[in-house]
Amino acid sequence: MNFKCYPIIIALMSLLLGGCQIQEGIKPLEKTLVAKVKQDAPQIAHLEATYGIAFTNSYENRIASTDFYIRVDQAKIFYGYALEQAEIKIVQEGNQNVLSVRLPQPKQVARDRKIDFLTSTHTDYRPIDKDGNAIDVDVNGN
Repeated sequence: MNFKCYPIIIALMSLLLGGCQIQEGIKPLEKTLVAKVKQDAPQIAHLEATYGIAFTNSYENRIASTDFYIRVDQAKIFYGYALEQAEIKIVQEGNQNVLSVRLPQPKQVARDRKIDFLTSTHTDYRPIDKDGNAIDVDVNGN
């Protein structure tokens, strides 16, 4: 064997061994991060979305003035993730370790809806559709 090849072989061996050491160093770090995520689950396993909802209704009277109903709500929907289904790992990109997290599809766990503004022509007016049937503004919006 030519002695000029030894530096190349030694360099390749050190890269291979170094790569194994990096991978071995990632696993304990990954285990520590996963344990920490699962320990802190109530603080990080949810998503909150806030919606503004406006509902208007009017009914034209032939004799009296037109009746109207205007309501503006704010709704907060809370979604949760099943962390036992999350994929949490450390991947190497170049020289850096990057935390990669893939969360499962969120599920709605709670809803908070409040009326911000409500006005109508008179207090006993209830919204009605074009056929005269009462409209339940709170359907699926509790």
